[in-house]
Amino acid sequence: MNEIGHWSFGANFYRKQLTIDYLLVTSKKPVVALINGIVMGGGAGISMHARFRIVTEKTVFAMQEVSIGLFPNVGASHFLSRLPWRIFRVDGWGARFDGSAMLACGLGTHFILSKDLALLENALDMAASSNEGVIANGADKWILDATNSMKIASPTSLKVFRHLIKVGRDEKLDQCLIREFIVLSHIMRRITSDDFFEYFEIKLELYKRLRIHS
Repeated sequence: MNEIGHWSFGANFYRKQLTIDYLLVTSKKPVVALINGIVMGGGAGISMHARFRIVTEKTVFAMQEVSIGLFPNVGASHFLSRLPWRIFRVDGWGARFDGSAMLACGLGTHFILSKDLALLENALDMAASSNEGVIANGADKWILDATNSMKIASPTSLKVFRHLIKVGRDEKLDQCLIREFIVLSHIMRRITSDDFFEYFEIKLELYKRLRIHS
């Protein structure tokens, strides 16, 4: 990957992405994220920084960057570090959350059935359409998912994110984003390790094989 272009290409991509995340948070207009389906990576950054995060029974949330030698960024060291201790430790390592679990731990602010999303879009002020009573108790499954994710994750990525979460608990969002960008730049320059390039190539090869045999 690094042979295709200069490391700054990747760094500039993340700089723009993190800037958008910061603008969402500092915007004077309230942002509503309708999370109805899979949300990971950059999509998590866009939605988790919104003031209102509406989830449904179809929502699947995860941050699995450690499986490709990277780490959860897009401000994850800020919003995950503010969740209950056990929860953010699990999510940071790649566990998947459904809509009700997101609502239970604070990643989601409101729950609504997917069939009612059209009504919500037409009348966002109708708060009564939210259904916050649907809470799932899936703590054991979260732990199991996280354990399985860690087995195939980059050890360097796990250590990096552990540190970012620890320091992010006491910092403002802009400080977290700046630190994440510095770490991302080091990864793009292969200063930290070669894990990102090696793990990413492995994932691409596995994907190609699955496509061929599917």
